Amino acid sequence: MYSLNKYDNSSIWAMLLIFNSYLYYLAPVKIYIDNNTDINNLKIIIFLIFFIYALRNIGIMSKFPIVCLLILISFYNSIYDIKCFISVVSPIIISISLYRVCYKSLIYRLYLYTNIFWLFYLVCFIYFYDVIFTYDSFQATRNNITGVSYSNRGGLGFVSPNNIGLFLLIGAYLSLINKRNFVSILYVFCSFLSFIHTDSRANIVLAILFFLLILFRNSTYKLQGFVYISLFCLCVIAIFASMGLLDYSHRLDMILSHRLHYINIIFQPSLFGTTGLAGLDNTMMSILNRGGLFAYCIYIVVIIKVFRCDLNSKYLIITFVIFGLAENIVNQYFFIAPLLWLKYFQVFFNRRNKVSRS
Repeated sequence: MYSLNKYDNSSIWAMLLIFNSYLYYLAPVKIYIDNNTDINNLKIIIFLIFFIYALRNIGIMSKFPIVCLLILISFYNSIYDIKCFISVVSPIIISISLYRVCYKSLIYRLYLYTNIFWLFYLVCFIYFYDVIFTYDSFQATRNNITGVSYSNRGGLGFVSPNNIGLFLLIGAYLSLINKRNFVSILYVFCSFLSFIHTDSRANIVLAILFFLLILFRNSTYKLQGFVYISLFCLCVIAIFASMGLLDYSHRLDMILSHRLHYINIIFQPSLFGTTGLAGLDNTMMSILNRGGLFAYCIYIVVIIKVFRCDLNSKYLIITFVIFGLAENIVNQYFFIAPLLWLKYFQVFFNRRNKVSRS
């Protein structure tokens, strides 16, 4: 047991979480992996590390039988579609493996290593400016209020133009909860600045919302209102999608890069999830689609419970909701969702233990 316990080190786990997050979205890394090996093999190896460590903490799940049922259902669905498991349950498995790690120390290490990464990126950006700006540039059609236009886009070293702004905002979140407000604002500013080359409207919206979070970070009622309104709006969108009504908002759909149309044709409501579906650019909608109403309701309950824990938990939940509005990768490879579940398990396992002993 000692040989395993000595690896309950926040530094090691923080590096692994960042590696797992950035690995699939840094363009040079992904190109190298695609040319030399099968990236799925690497994904399996990384997940097995989390899974093995999760097994020794499996005892905590005795207090969360409903979550256990969700994991079993997702395991069954993974026989037909592994993406169902990745989208819904992989954050839970990762959080169970992290259960014995000090949460505050892990958050600080994530903040530290994220800063180191962006300093390294800045040096590469300065020395390889021309390469970063030119090798991944392309022209894309854009739908807006006046009609169709053309713009030059690029990922700035990331796989997609939508990635870099989101990763910068991850740095903003980690800075905020480590009480480095100036650094957090600097990350948000850089996310805004990336729009010049990426032309990512989604990241502009996310950066504005996150900047508002920084401004109202001490206003509990406004933070609570944002979470509840966002979750309510997502439920309304899901209902409209299931009724086939989203395709009637053509102008709004064009502005949102046909996201409403994709939700309308891809979304298939079910109780325990539907296999063989394409991804949706929205985290909670993707959970509802691939995990079903059962998984969606569990996530909602966990979100509300963690939100009520403390102020930093409120930042965590709002960050999860904000980032999830535009991307489904938040729940697949980012460490935001595992941190959400880790907070839930560490807080409520201790509470339920006290209740059972009293």
